[in-house]
Amino acid sequence: MKKRVIIILISILSTILLIGIIFGIIILVNINKPVASIELDGTIYETDKKEITSETKAPNNYDAKTVVAYTMWRMENINFECTTKGSSNALGITQNINNHRVVINNEAIISTVSTSSFVKVAKERFFFSDKKVLLSDASSIDSSNTTAIFSTEDPKIATKEEYIKMYGWMPYQLTGYIIAEETYLEEPTMTINKDNTYTIKMKLNPEDTKAPYWYRQEILQNSKSTIVPEFSKINIEMTIDSNYRALNVKYQESYKVEVMFKVSTTTECVDIFNYDNLSFDQDRYNFYKQYEF
Repeated sequence: MKKRVIIILISILSTILLIGIIFGIIILVNINKPVASIELDGTIYETDKKEITSETKAPNNYDAKTVVAYTMWRMENINFECTTKGSSNALGITQNINNHRVVINNEAIISTVSTSSFVKVAKERFFFSDKKVLLSDASSIDSSNTTAIFSTEDPKIATKEEYIKMYGWMPYQLTGYIIAEETYLEEPTMTINKDNTYTIKMKLNPEDTKAPYWYRQEILQNSKSTIVPEFSKINIEMTIDSNYRALNVKYQESYKVEVMFKVSTTTECVDIFNYDNLSFDQDRYNFYKQYEF
């Protein structure tokens, strides 16, 4: 009887050991996988934009797609401040998001901070128009309020072309997604609100060559995924004023990435825009301006 029990125990331990070895090999293989890369050889789709002129009427005179096209153009031709709040969830782990973007004339500063109990990431970028981009990491990150202090060491320097390969889109755009006739999943809808604002709801095509073509780069850069991000859902709700300025833009995204394991990620966040009393953080602005030439 004892011998039989010992044999059973040895069998169980051997099975556990074998499973552990296999699991360890899988982890080792995945850890050593290189970060995926995307060949950005251009796309046949571009965001629809319509120039606003003295002949342009109020949004209630147009359909939702036309209003979106006017808004895309407007946002690339005005100064603004954008604060992004939200979270991403994967495998039951929540990553809090706190981003800030200021665009004034041909310059811009973006800070992105995301924190969880396991991962803390923060980046800052300064844009000299289309000339070059300066990139800094954080010197410290506070998970309790998802904020960061950024380094005063010499920043990395990238050309616009190099930056697009890393992040896919520039801060002067409203969004990194391609929003065009060919990238809508269905007809967007527009609601006229009581306060003379307008809310447009849209569902975009998540195929690689459609709405997320460029935005995949940013997801890849932030996640260090070993596969190209695979989108399955892109829902956007945008509220604008009568001058085609975005007031807030809400995103619901679903995509898969691989960091050791392939996981499904869902993100919900909102961009909140401001147009009054715009200014850069003066200390950070002065720090970056010394690298202008």
